[in-house]
Amino acid sequence: MRKHVRPPEREDAHAGHVHPPSTADAPPAWGRPMTPNAVLALQRTVGNAAVAAALEPVAVQRTSEGGTGQGPLEDKPMDGLSRLRRANQREVERGQASRVEPGQGTSPFGNYTVQSGYGHQGYITSNNRQHPRSSSVGTFYVEVFAQLQQQHLPLVAEALRGRALDQAVLAAMTATEKRAAAVLYGLIRESENARTPGAVKAACSALDEVGATGGGWQRFRELFPLAQEHGAQVYNTALAGQNQLSAAALGNLEDMSSSSDEQSS
Repeated sequence: MRKHVRPPEREDAHAGHVHPPSTADAPPAWGRPMTPNAVLALQRTVGNAAVAAALEPVAVQRTSEGGTGQGPLEDKPMDGLSRLRRANQREVERGQASRVEPGQGTSPFGNYTVQSGYGHQGYITSNNRQHPRSSSVGTFYVEVFAQLQQQHLPLVAEALRGRALDQAVLAAMTATEKRAAAVLYGLIRESENARTPGAVKAACSALDEVGATGGGWQRFRELFPLAQEHGAQVYNTALAGQNQLSAAALGNLEDMSSSSDEQSS
């Protein structure tokens, strides 16, 4: 049998020629709309299953480290740490100062006093001149929470957001309860937002949760770790990637508002 040999002139004719890739090997145009004809052509070459996968929407995927990636569409496309990072960036861009000015602060519950504390950050106090006929409420979270009822906590959150308050609940508060609410408002608005700009949103989310489900001070400090002893750097080190937040703290960040127009400074 004679072996077939390609004529030399045919070799020369194909020298350097590159065949176009098969449409079966070509990936679909991800994220771009496809015409009906293009979909039909793709179905003939790669099958219906591949077409469905190509057209499936994608979104930012949550990760425990606070990163983002591509994955199936989720109800909450941004993880907790990313939400905190975005809130922090917004406050920094707005010029949120890392220190507070001493003086008298105001809230819907009455006045409070801002003193310069450690690192020039706010130290919140109150007195009887600001709240006549009231008792002392202390200066620490645990002391302030002891003077407040569960239904008062969402009211403080709404005040921090700059929203209208439930006047019936506000009117029913005693002078001491209003004094405690004013100090809590000052602690979050002045002190915490200076330590970690954007922390007000996280605190409001925690106040709403405790107001709805209970747990008091202990639950609040789990959801909002800045309120813990030596907690000033918890969020900052997490933002820098130097530590991991607890599941409770991350869940609280995921639940917090993503609105950029809430009052926070």
